[in-house]
Amino acid sequence: MDMAANLFMDQPVPGESLTTKSGTYPYENPPLINSSPDAMEYILNIYEAGDNEEIFMKMISAGITIEYLADVITKCAFMNGIFTVDIAEIIKPALVLQMLADARDAGISNPKIFNDAQTNEFSSDQYMALHQELRGEEAMMQEAPMEPIPEPIPEGSFLDMEAQ
Repeated sequence: MDMAANLFMDQPVPGESLTTKSGTYPYENPPLINSSPDAMEYILNIYEAGDNEEIFMKMISAGITIEYLADVITKCAFMNGIFTVDIAEIIKPALVLQMLADARDAGISNPKIFNDAQTNEFSSDQYMALHQELRGEEAMMQEAPMEPIPEPIPEGSFLDMEAQ
């Protein structure tokens, strides 16, 4: 069977969610925990149980942001019907601070805390130096240089354009 055909075989039909019985999923039912202090205590009990904390510290030392881990933990608890999404958002900053303190205590230097889409890890010069180091200078000379694609210059405002 074709991969594209298989991709669409397991997908729900548009509007199918409107025809299923309400309360099918755990988050559609009343939550098990109704207060943010109880929810934070529940999350910390799971976080500190077994070797979970050690696993999270390995992820943080590997460069995964603490904010991302807190998002995953709270979304999973919400999806399992433990607490509501508003409680998840309320306890997330406290969870980030707890994980940051644990990372500091574990000796992890400079853990990434927040997801920052504006951060550019490499400049173009650093990228070219790394590329040259990995591929060799001969490969760099064989590749065609990339020319920047010019951006279209808009002519006036869209408000000035006439309907066609």
